[in-house]
Amino acid sequence: MKHKKVFLFSGVLLVLVLLLALAGVVKPQNTSRTSSTQEHSSAKNDVSIAIVNEDSGTTYNGDQVSMANVLIDSFAKTTPYKVETVSRSTAEKGLENGNYQVMVIMPSHFSQDALSLEETAPKRALFQYKVNADKQVLVKQAEQAVSDLKQAFNQDMIRIYFSSVIANLKTAQNQVMGVVKNQGDTVSQFEDTLLNPLTQYSQQFTGLSNSSKNATEVMENFNTVIQNTNTSFTQIISVNKTYDEEIARIKQLQDAWTQSVLKRENELAVYDKGISSLTVNDPLKIMQDINSKDLPSLNNSQDLTKILENSNQLNQRLNDFLTDIKKRNEEISTYLSTTYKEKIKQAVAESLSDNSNQTKKTLGLMVSELRNNIDKQVISSAKQISLYDDATIDRMALPEADKQFLKNTVHFVQKVNPSATVQTSRKDEFVNTKQNEIKNKPISGAMTINDIAGKVKKIVFTVDSHYNLQSLTIDGQNVSFTQNGASVEVTSGFNPSAKQLRVAYELKHKNESISDAGWFAPIASNVKVITEESIAHLSDAQKQALLSNVSKLNESIKQSNKVIQAFNTYQESGAATPQKFNSLNALDENSVTVNASEQAIQRIYSESDTRTVFTDSKQFLGELSSAVFNDVKSYLEFAGQVKAVYGVDLYSNRQADPKQPASDSLYAQLALDRLDEVLVDLVTNTLTNDVKDKLVIPSEFTTETSALSTDVQALKNNIDAYQKLMRDVNSELTKAVAQTQKVKETLESKPIFVDSEKRDNTDLTNVGLAINKDLATLMQASRSLMDNTKNHQQIATTIRQEYNRLNEDVKSLENKGTEYKNSVATMDEVMAKEYESNSSFLKEFTQVMSNTQSGNTANTVVYDYLSHPVDGSIADVRSSSNSRQQTDNRTGVLMVLIIAVMTLAFVYMLQHGNWQILETNKYLSNQPTVNFLPLALLAGIGALIGLFVSVVVGMKLNLPADQLFVLCGVSLVIGVSIIFMHHALMTWLKAYGLLVSLAFVVIYVISLGQLFDTYYGSVSPLLTYLTPFISAEEMLHTVINQQPTSWISVLIISLVGILGFVGSMLFYRKNNQTIKE
Repeated sequence: MKHKKVFLFSGVLLVLVLLLALAGVVKPQNTSRTSSTQEHSSAKNDVSIAIVNEDSGTTYNGDQVSMANVLIDSFAKTTPYKVETVSRSTAEKGLENGNYQVMVIMPSHFSQDALSLEETAPKRALFQYKVNADKQVLVKQAEQAVSDLKQAFNQDMIRIYFSSVIANLKTAQNQVMGVVKNQGDTVSQFEDTLLNPLTQYSQQFTGLSNSSKNATEVMENFNTVIQNTNTSFTQIISVNKTYDEEIARIKQLQDAWTQSVLKRENELAVYDKGISSLTVNDPLKIMQDINSKDLPSLNNSQDLTKILENSNQLNQRLNDFLTDIKKRNEEISTYLSTTYKEKIKQAVAESLSDNSNQTKKTLGLMVSELRNNIDKQVISSAKQISLYDDATIDRMALPEADKQFLKNTVHFVQKVNPSATVQTSRKDEFVNTKQNEIKNKPISGAMTINDIAGKVKKIVFTVDSHYNLQSLTIDGQNVSFTQNGASVEVTSGFNPSAKQLRVAYELKHKNESISDAGWFAPIASNVKVITEESIAHLSDAQKQALLSNVSKLNESIKQSNKVIQAFNTYQESGAATPQKFNSLNALDENSVTVNASEQAIQRIYSESDTRTVFTDSKQFLGELSSAVFNDVKSYLEFAGQVKAVYGVDLYSNRQADPKQPASDSLYAQLALDRLDEVLVDLVTNTLTNDVKDKLVIPSEFTTETSALSTDVQALKNNIDAYQKLMRDVNSELTKAVAQTQKVKETLESKPIFVDSEKRDNTDLTNVGLAINKDLATLMQASRSLMDNTKNHQQIATTIRQEYNRLNEDVKSLENKGTEYKNSVATMDEVMAKEYESNSSFLKEFTQVMSNTQSGNTANTVVYDYLSHPVDGSIADVRSSSNSRQQTDNRTGVLMVLIIAVMTLAFVYMLQHGNWQILETNKYLSNQPTVNFLPLALLAGIGALIGLFVSVVVGMKLNLPADQLFVLCGVSLVIGVSIIFMHHALMTWLKAYGLLVSLAFVVIYVISLGQLFDTYYGSVSPLLTYLTPFISAEEMLHTVINQQPTSWISVLIISLVGILGFVGSMLFYRKNNQTIKE
């Protein structure tokens, strides 16, 4: 009854855990390839892009063009990624073995599509790409690389198109200017060839007046006769209509002409108003006033000679002054260093000889007590040290120099304190930690350079020779650099105008031999910033400040004279022969002139930073390392104390002895026989240094004085530059006044636009209406005249004769017209010749104007194309949609963990609940059935767990029926194989088998690639071979994501299942035989 409750409770608990675990199965969401954005990281250099250029190019404007080569070259120069142009086979092979993370294919028609903008339906240029998604760490970086590639291609294409448009506009502008010039030439020829001859041709009609006069007289007589007839008016009567429509059309044209003239008048008025508002009177007046004034000039040679003479005198006085200062300083230093010291030494000797016994005894007692106190302090410090024997020190993973240092310290302590004992240490973890930390721990630091003047021209970074520079950032931005040994030069990525630079770096050991490398060895880094600044001239304020330094110099000379006077007074009062110094002469401020010459100044800013492996690694040290460090720290402190007291270096001196201190050490200096020398040196150094500081003129004063002498030549150069500048200003100002005067005259002589073009042509309409009215009256009169017209044909004969004569005259004029026809033909040839160079341009220009007049509707396709001319698609995929299904890397992990844990829990429950339930030999007599039934029960449970998990996952992922069927089959095989593996391990190894199963699960969790992102890198591939769950996950991953199945994984799972089945069967056979016996 008790076992039944255990089984029931355990079964319910397993079901609840299984349901909760399956709740973590989530279907991956679709991700948009066009809108996805990836975070830029410093690991871009880890992504390698292989570009397969199959573009065959195209012919554009008679030239062979390959847009793929242009875009690839531009991208390779500007991108931080590693880009290589290879063949398709090399790219595919490199993508498989991991040499490349992205493969980009430029198709053969890429250039043709990229240059299809001028066609009716332009095509986007498409490239294909493929990402190696086997390593989860580089998936995001590779996808970001494709996005950056597409963005760079689009930017370059748009830039190329707009550059072409701008170039064409410039060409069109030049051609229009040519057209205008040809138009003027042609009009001139038109006047000479056609207009003037036609004017002469009009004069040929003068001879027709006589013939036309005779014809008019005949017509008058004929008109008199015709009034009495009505025969000739038959046709007039037949004309029975009015001209209302024609008159209305005339009125409509008149209204349109009136509106056109009104519009032209308004535009001319606006133009006249704009021109009239322009004025250059004020600027011209200002420039004339400036030009009329006499600008300052330094052309006077007498003034220049006087300035130069004053400058040379100043130089001579400064040189004499500096020579005198140096001479006086040397005399003061010599006197204080020799004579003064001997006098003090003699005075101390006499003082000691007067009180020899008492003074020696007192000083000796003081020195003895002082040495005893020092010995006690050193012994007290030695007792605080934990001593290690030589064997323990030899086992430490330290350089030989560090080991010898520890041994020397222990030996010295034993000499100082003979009662001290050594102790051993068995904690070798400290030794093993050191080499790993030196090899693997990155060393990082930062340096800041402030108050930078000028433009930054060069940045040089120096690192330790045993380390490589991994990364370098300036003001938070990654920079490009080249490393040559220990020197690193920054090539790009910094701001030349920055006034402050913060340089952050990261170093890593070169993995060379570190047997001699110390844990506390300093790792020095240095950054050097070189700037350049061009100083054109000094401002008035700077010149005044420089002149004020002369006043300060005079004040310093006055103070120096006071010191010299006090020293001379002191010399006169002393017993020694007085040695007087002459006073210094002050400078004449009125005779000092300042000049500034143009020059380029280079400055060098430097900053250093020192790190140690221990400083950056102490957070990784455990309790043991901290304790050993405290011991080593006490060694270092004691060694420093010994160095200060005894003058002995325990790091290099193996025979160090406290009884043999160094001659220059504090301990040795306490000897009585050197007490008088100590006192003399102390008094001499104190007094002489103080007197030197008060009497000797500082070097900064002489440096400032020397700097003044260099300003004389600079003043002359500045005067020459100022003269040239004034001459150039006067010349340019004269030209500007002349140009402005021309502009003023042009504005004053502009034509006045008056309202003279607008005329009222309403009379034309009124005339047309009057004609219509008279025509109706004429028709009525014609009907009346028809009754009076009879037979007047004779007059018509006379008229015919007159008109024949007129016809002859007209023929004469026709001959003249033929001659002028030839002249017009010649003019036509001239016109064709002159306009031939503009015909193609005018044709294209007319087409452009036509497109512009019809609106921008026809350019919609162009605008849409230029917004996104280049796009990419995944190579070898089933769908070309912009959305793709994200690879599911999570569901397979959950399924493997659920199956592994559930089967392990079930086997463990059977073992601890009632293991005898599987001993079926008590109830069955058939031996094969007895051996097979427990195995069948285990297989059924494993299959049931695998089927249940796969069905739930398939429903939550909405898998199709065929894919779900395959997933169920794979899960069944995995569940049966894993439960047999757990059962075989726990039956043969008992509790150790449980530990082995749990170890497989833990190793699997550790080796999961989903737990590592781009920051942490990837796990060691060795772990993937230590657990069978990796193969199970690969099988489930390929089924869920519809990828090709790895037969190696299938073989491993099958082999695990077979071994587990055989192990379980052998166990039951052995167990049943034992029970029978």
